[in-house]
Amino acid sequence: MALWILVGGTFIASALSSCAKTEALPTVQYQVIRNFEKIGSDPIALLESADGFWYGGFKHGGRRWEGAVFRMRKDGSDYTVLHHFTGSREKGDGSWLTGLIEVSDGMLYGVTQRGGNANVSELGDEGGTIFKVDKEGSGYQVLYRFSGGESGFGPRGGLVEGKDRLLYGTTEGGKYLSGTIFKFGTDGTGFKIVHEFGATPGDGAMPTGRLLLGSDGLIYGITVAGGDSGPRNGTAFRFNPASGEIKILHHFPSRRKDGRMPSGGLIEGPDGTLYGTTEHGGENDAGTVFRMQKDGNDYRVLRSFSGSTDPKKSDEGYAPQGLVLERHGILYGTTQAHGPNGRGTLFRMNVDGRGFAVVHAFGINETDGTHGGELCFGSDGVLYGITESSSMPDPHATYFKVTFSETE
Repeated sequence: MALWILVGGTFIASALSSCAKTEALPTVQYQVIRNFEKIGSDPIALLESADGFWYGGFKHGGRRWEGAVFRMRKDGSDYTVLHHFTGSREKGDGSWLTGLIEVSDGMLYGVTQRGGNANVSELGDEGGTIFKVDKEGSGYQVLYRFSGGESGFGPRGGLVEGKDRLLYGTTEGGKYLSGTIFKFGTDGTGFKIVHEFGATPGDGAMPTGRLLLGSDGLIYGITVAGGDSGPRNGTAFRFNPASGEIKILHHFPSRRKDGRMPSGGLIEGPDGTLYGTTEHGGENDAGTVFRMQKDGNDYRVLRSFSGSTDPKKSDEGYAPQGLVLERHGILYGTTQAHGPNGRGTLFRMNVDGRGFAVVHAFGINETDGTHGGELCFGSDGVLYGITESSSMPDPHATYFKVTFSETE
């Protein structure tokens, strides 16, 4: 268990989790910078731009709680909403933001999971939009409205810019009700579905994770379902934009104690190794952190989370997600639930699976964040994050930073 000391309004971790295989860490300072009470919850992305601002969004937030795109400074000041989503009403610009990126043209592009089409019910899963907006909040434009059926619906995994300068994304729905991969130009033209999930036996289904453009120019992703070992296990895949070829890199679970239902997407290390998380599976069915090569070889579970029928006895947390890689080769991530306070954890570990430790147990007081969220290392080397919610009765996100007492 960690010992937390309050110093000047900031909680200091003087000793970290004593779970098996845990190694000593430098003193950690976790600080909540801002609470987004009555502003937003369920954050989508946290991006640092060259102008020094953070850009991000909320799935739930804005004037109508349909979602919002925002910017702010690292200290939490100058918070500005660049766009409030309105659903299928008025301009039909969509609702439930589920992805946001900055593209090489300097604009922000994103997707909403629902809305955008007056002919599609906001209460159903069909619909969704692709949009762009500039960093001042002007020039907002809906580039594409999903209409359901074979054209796909419910984009969930965000977007990625390919080396061909086209944008790629995924939907939950499609011809085989298992999802699609699509591409389009930044001007909104040339929309095309380039892969239909579920067309062949053993294919993945429901590509809800964030896409990754690998250093080799190929696109990597995960599906939360499908594969050849059961409908609710999922896959990791690779897509070649030039040829349209898709390859399943890993079927979850492929072996005993493997993870299942991957979440959050994949990240790539400097040596080309891919890292990811699963919500379930592992030794205790509480989720895993895994790694593999870009051809799918050398798959290995790095960490099986402890899990427990009593959430407060599961010190490590449950259902890991949102990995980021620190420049010295340390992985950081969050868990969605359990932990010492029953509200999820922030954890770290070496890329070889050693040195696991809980850096912070969310929910330490009423104003602390809860349930994981988005993480990003700033250009200043500090780890920043936004939690999904908070311990207060009115759910809202919290913005925090984590600094260390010594350079690693």
